[in-house]
Amino acid sequence: MSIAGVRLWDIPSNENTGTESGFDDHVTTQFELVCNRRFLRGLYNSVYYFGAFVGSPLSGWLSDTFGRRKVFVLGSVTFAVLSNIMPWIPNLTAILVLRFILGFSQPAMVQSSYTLVMEVFEERWRSTAGIFVFLPWCFEIMLMGGVSSAVRHWRWQSFYLALPTLVLLLLMWKLDESPRWLIVRGRYTEALQVLRKAARWNNTSLPPTKELRALMEQIREKSADSSSTKREGKCGMVRRVLDSFLILLRTRKIRKITLITFCLYFITSMGYIGLSLGGDLFSTDPFVYMIISGAMDIPGTTLIIPVVERFGRRRSNVVLYFLTAMSLLGLSFIPTSYGRVVMTLALLGRLTLSACYQVIFLHGSELFPTEVRARGMSNASMMARISAVFTSFLLSALPSTWSAAPPIIIGCACLIASALTHMLPETRGAALYDTVAALEATGLSE
Repeated sequence: MSIAGVRLWDIPSNENTGTESGFDDHVTTQFELVCNRRFLRGLYNSVYYFGAFVGSPLSGWLSDTFGRRKVFVLGSVTFAVLSNIMPWIPNLTAILVLRFILGFSQPAMVQSSYTLVMEVFEERWRSTAGIFVFLPWCFEIMLMGGVSSAVRHWRWQSFYLALPTLVLLLLMWKLDESPRWLIVRGRYTEALQVLRKAARWNNTSLPPTKELRALMEQIREKSADSSSTKREGKCGMVRRVLDSFLILLRTRKIRKITLITFCLYFITSMGYIGLSLGGDLFSTDPFVYMIISGAMDIPGTTLIIPVVERFGRRRSNVVLYFLTAMSLLGLSFIPTSYGRVVMTLALLGRLTLSACYQVIFLHGSELFPTEVRARGMSNASMMARISAVFTSFLLSALPSTWSAAPPIIIGCACLIASALTHMLPETRGAALYDTVAALEATGLSE
């Protein structure tokens, strides 16, 4: 997400100021983040991810409780408005607060919209839709590199990169709520309205209304949320909120999916953030590195579609994580004087890890049942935010003492991710489960 994401050139790693570092102005010089204020560089980098860490589990609960569309609209409006205001705030404390709020609202916007996409597409189109939805991100990364190379004042950079978020405000009102979520929540009439609209657009017909309602009631009766509501009656909100999270760990199959997915999100985020923010480690020009890395995301996003359709989600990511590990571990043995080789290996790692991210998003959304899908994905996203905070400090602390440490740590983590992925069930060609009870009763093929 453009303005709120950490940008390497906002806070350069050296002590140069002004035009000495090639910038007209940046955060370090304007707010004097040197000497005893140097720690604020790390805080500026990590406060956005900390906001996302706090917002991820809450947005998942809100999405499962109040609907995907409402949470998406709220997150999008908040993000678009604040990201266009933040560049003109003169006070660093206020900027840090806004970055926290932007991070807080980002999961509400991204996770709820992705869950909505996965729930409205039928199985044969889920892979394509679930991966293509991230394709604009690749072009945005390239745009960031280009704009930041041309505009060297950080406030104008941020403003130009935030402007496209306003277009989102014009498009979101066309969205309908997820019919799967409406069914699980017992709102059959609204679900029928959405299904009828979809049938008209696709020039097809639906089964009789009576038959559809009977099917919806069967799905609703199996919902763990429904049975929990009946048992609790008038119990307090705190108990229900806690139970809404504990359902991810309560039974064997969903617990296994939850814990492994959390680990994979942590590791994948560590690698992706490390390769994104490590432009000064892998290239002499961070702008060129950013543009090329965005270009590498395009094949990572598009070419993986036929791969996951042919070989499945699990097998694809086992190989991709392994290839990423080999690329990163190879970096630790290449002298920095071989600049092109270092950059090539880093970009190859970026390519395979970008593909990993697409597959784990797709795989995770198919593993979690409808009634907990947003919660599962949002809590997994929370683990990614923890990883981002950890990685941003890792990159600022370790390279000065041992430059090979970041690629070695991330490469070893990717080997662990490859082994963990092998333990997950395959979801290629499988129907989405609507309830945890249905998952535990039948399960997925191992």
